[in-house]
Amino acid sequence: MFVIFIIIMLKTVIILTLFFGVSFSQVVRFAPLPASYSEELTKAYLPLIKLLEKKTGLTFEFKHYKTYDELFDKFMKGELDVITACTLSYYNLKKKYKHAKAIASFKRDPQGAAYSCVMFSAIDGPNKVENIRKPLALPQKGSTCGYFSASIILSERGKSIEKQGYKLFLTHDDAVKAVLMGKHEAGVVSKKTFEKYKGFGLKPLAESPKWPSLPVVVNTKTLSPELIKKIEDALLSITQEEQKELIEGKFGFAKVTEEDFKVVEKYKRHIPK
Repeated sequence: MFVIFIIIMLKTVIILTLFFGVSFSQVVRFAPLPASYSEELTKAYLPLIKLLEKKTGLTFEFKHYKTYDELFDKFMKGELDVITACTLSYYNLKKKYKHAKAIASFKRDPQGAAYSCVMFSAIDGPNKVENIRKPLALPQKGSTCGYFSASIILSERGKSIEKQGYKLFLTHDDAVKAVLMGKHEAGVVSKKTFEKYKGFGLKPLAESPKWPSLPVVVNTKTLSPELIKKIEDALLSITQEEQKELIEGKFGFAKVTEEDFKVVEKYKRHIPK
């Protein structure tokens, strides 16, 4: 009788989950884009996670992966529920995985949700893009501010990224440090990262087009519509007072649409293979 009871209960759980979207696990597995070191990302995202838990009543489990490939592989395998992405990586993810959905984007300043990438050198390095003679220091290939933006900036000046050459680093911070240490003449990173290190002796050489800011992406295969709506509403309802508690998300979040990311189409010849 006990075995029959267990079987009936399991069938009930399956039916409820399939037909009514009932979730028996309130743990949301979250991982950010690995644009920086694990310790820095944890510190930056922890206040946001705590605020989301307070506003949604859900429990968030923070995870970190070193590479873009590993992050998106885990997401597509259903091992992650919420991630952050960048313009290029989200564009590429949508082509592979129909269950990825952007629900909001980080505002990069109080007015908007756009960002750009900066090609830079050390203060005593080349003064123009045209004067760079050695390979560039770039973050991971899947980064909007990696090969993609570097190729666009160079091509606008009649140069080829393949002829220029480049070396890839795990994080934006690592790419900056390679230039500061004299290992590379120049590099490309997000404007946010460039500003963080500018005081150490960096100068900007060129800027990429404006890109839609980092989206918060949910996995519609692992989260019910109700939970997705709860997370989206929580992000978009963060008040100015609550923003003061945050590091990532300190300017709030903006609504986002799939159309926003089609700007990549204009530059698709620069997408790395």
